[in-house]
Amino acid sequence: MAALDSGEEPLLVRGISIISTREYLKTRLEGRGWVSFLAQLPADVRENTVNSYKSEWYPFRIQRVLREEIVRLFNPEHPRQAILNAYLFATRYEISAFLRGILSFMPVKLVIERAAALWRKYYNKGTMKAISLGKNGAALELTDFPGDRLFCPTVQAWLVNAAGYLRLKDVEGKETTCVHRGDEVCRWEVIWG
Repeated sequence: MAALDSGEEPLLVRGISIISTREYLKTRLEGRGWVSFLAQLPADVRENTVNSYKSEWYPFRIQRVLREEIVRLFNPEHPRQAILNAYLFATRYEISAFLRGILSFMPVKLVIERAAALWRKYYNKGTMKAISLGKNGAALELTDFPGDRLFCPTVQAWLVNAAGYLRLKDVEGKETTCVHRGDEVCRWEVIWG
């Protein structure tokens, strides 16, 4: 990994993200398909996919390889949609029933502010900023994150699911800017009725 050679800290992700991605893949592939899938993964990816612990840190590369496999297996013509679908499942898996209950009682503005602060619990790099878009909207902006183009739909999935747990109506979430399309920041907006 180049980051290790340069002395720079590598990009890391919490195990819960790998676990939730694993659960999506296991559900979609079922039984023998899952076993065959694991067999073709690089050894380090296979090991970390099978034996991740929620709160431990893992190389971001593990999550990236799994996302690339999701695209290859389920929707190579529409890669971002494949990732969005996968992470709508994965984020529901990650958000515990206890947290869902709490979210349903919290003010929307507080949840959005906490979402930005929560970023560093999942990733060791990047800065997430919450922005109010009035009474019925919010945005999250991500800067200084060395992710790949298939990462962005994972944040959109988080936004859409969190809005649903807040019991907001007519929720629409979308990515409005992306560094992988030449923009300065990655930005996601969520609007509700």
